[in-house]
Amino acid sequence: MTSDTPKKRQDERERASPSKSAFTRDE
Repeated sequence: MTSDTPKKRQDERERASPSKSAFTRDE
């Protein structure tokens, strides 16, 4: 679960980024 915490935080940071959002389209 420890490795899920940092990964989820980076995911939220990439989603907050408009430039990265288009790059990481997981939807």
